[in-house]
Amino acid sequence: MSNYNEYEFSVVIPLYNKAEYIKRCIDSILYQTYTKFEIIIIDDGSNDKGTEIVNLISDPRVRLYCQENAGVSAARNKGVHFAKYGLVAFIDADDIWCKGFLKQVNFLVNKYPEAAIYATNNYFDFGNGRKQYENYNELFNGDKHGIIEDYFKLFAEKGKSPFSNSNYAIKKDIFTAIGGYKKGVRLTEDSDLWCRVAIKYPIAYSIEPLAVYDMNTTGNTHMMYYPDEYEVTKTLIQALRSNTIKKKHIKSVKKLIAFQKLNWVKRSILTNTSGNTIRQLFNPSLAFFYPKDFLMCIIALVVPKKTILFVLKRKK
Repeated sequence: MSNYNEYEFSVVIPLYNKAEYIKRCIDSILYQTYTKFEIIIIDDGSNDKGTEIVNLISDPRVRLYCQENAGVSAARNKGVHFAKYGLVAFIDADDIWCKGFLKQVNFLVNKYPEAAIYATNNYFDFGNGRKQYENYNELFNGDKHGIIEDYFKLFAEKGKSPFSNSNYAIKKDIFTAIGGYKKGVRLTEDSDLWCRVAIKYPIAYSIEPLAVYDMNTTGNTHMMYYPDEYEVTKTLIQALRSNTIKKKHIKSVKKLIAFQKLNWVKRSILTNTSGNTIRQLFNPSLAFFYPKDFLMCIIALVVPKKTILFVLKRKK
């Protein structure tokens, strides 16, 4: 590739009570084959020994800042505030990067300068040596990287974003211009940010899994209930109403809204807090885009859980 540039990255790690994992995370960055980076750790009021572990690391590229507990979004935003460089990469304190992650991201920046986000696929680590990753082999017609043509459709069809808070980089000026992560949002603060970016800018992606998302650590939000509509849902609905969605993406955005609403319904059922679930299920888009899931939610609400468990046991 002619005029290939080696860009500098500011790597932001939000840290909250992850003393058990933080050195592993930092080491995975320090051992990258690509070395033009700084590491900014924002301790968000931890009460364990995570900061002590960080302070034992003598590498001058590692900087630690502490704040009173304000949440992960505030911590990430503060990390970007302290970033020296124009490209900011994020990783959570309990996740790690494969050695070639930053090298691949730098390649994407060179290859697709028009993009705002540069991301790779990741492994999901379930422990006991079991790892898996989502297959995106057909995403770019056989190529291993490219611009995601319809991020909203891909998100809705896969049931998850193709990247996480631990395997993407973003241009600092764009992150700042769109307001960063929304503070105080308990769920979907990440999806909300990515969708706000995808509405306006391209996303470059590599299908190669070069980060590891740890599914075993404490503090994940998979079983957290939130009574209000997801923030990402509100953002997408507002974007439709304000006509800021490209015409070719309107159907995909509507499908992603239906997926997020359905996800909220499932979460409320699983956490036994389904007071507003029936109201959400009256939305016709849920049945239109996801008929099987819609039917399963109806069954879960009507049939006693003991009966469902009994039937499942009989099937085994």
